[in-house]
Amino acid sequence: MSFFYLAGKVVWLLTTPSNALILLGLIGIGLLRLRQENWRRRGRVLLVAAVSAFAVFGLTPLSPFALSILEQRFAPLPASSNVDGIILLGGGLNHCGGGACPDELNDSGQRIIAAAELARRYPNATVIVSGGPRETDGSSEASVSAALLQTMGVSAARIRIEDRSLSTAENASLTAALIGDARSERWALVTSAFHMPRSIGAFRKAGVNVIAAACNYRTYGRPGFLAVRASDALAITDIAAKEYLGLIAYYVSGRTSAVLPAP
Repeated sequence: MSFFYLAGKVVWLLTTPSNALILLGLIGIGLLRLRQENWRRRGRVLLVAAVSAFAVFGLTPLSPFALSILEQRFAPLPASSNVDGIILLGGGLNHCGGGACPDELNDSGQRIIAAAELARRYPNATVIVSGGPRETDGSSEASVSAALLQTMGVSAARIRIEDRSLSTAENASLTAALIGDARSERWALVTSAFHMPRSIGAFRKAGVNVIAAACNYRTYGRPGFLAVRASDALAITDIAAKEYLGLIAYYVSGRTSAVLPAP
């Protein structure tokens, strides 16, 4: 488990907007209980700032607009495209190693469905499923996803598994090592639309010739000025913040050549 991966988890825990705003509000409430007026004044400022930020991110189109920039960066794969292989990134299911609970598709499960559809469209294409880690019982998110693809009609002989990666950067580097000289072939990269810019950047940096096969859009049908449910908009805020911070971190650390990779 790399330092970059662990550091990213810690930073994200502290900077997730919904978490940070709650913490900010709690600090403000705590300061209001102090006797010193200057600290109470600061508490009021923090509390008002937290509530105001919740209102902005939860009731305005700001967050959907920010996420739509990422989602519209790469279009879905045109029907006329020719591909030699398909790369499916993990994140589409809740994997419960050891059989303690069932493996189920999550809100990014469209990735697996989209990969199966592409496999039917391109019957000669190799399918690589990337995502780890491997559990003590030998299972992994990649192996479970591969099994699901088989139930959808994808032959096991076409599927190759990369089950050690813990991040998008490792998805790219370990998949590049797996396919070797085939990196120059044309690979359709399947992941959520909001995640596509960071994924494309990482795979290009690893030397893999990828084209976007975006799916699982989150901003289709979003309301205009006011959100119907603040919780939906706040969830989008967290996703958008994670991706933008991830793009910056990948660029600074050399894991992508551009902050916002071009189509």
